Amino acid sequence: MPDYRLYFLDPQGHIQGAQDLCAGDDAAAIGLAEDRPEAGPFEMWSGPRKVWRSSQQTAEAGHG
Repeated sequence: MPDYRLYFLDPQGHIQGAQDLCAGDDAAAIGLAEDRPEAGPFEMWSGPRKVWRSSQQTAEAGHG
């Protein structure tokens, strides 16, 4: 079972916290992350591989 880590981002895209997840694959991990009650942008990583970035925009992402 792959391990995943969510990084919670502030509006400028800086990491404000993290949470570990266990899921069978990327799709299951993304589903768990999107169903969490906390609002706000996040990135999901599996080791050195970036799996997903939430669709919620950060201020930094809006400047490009």
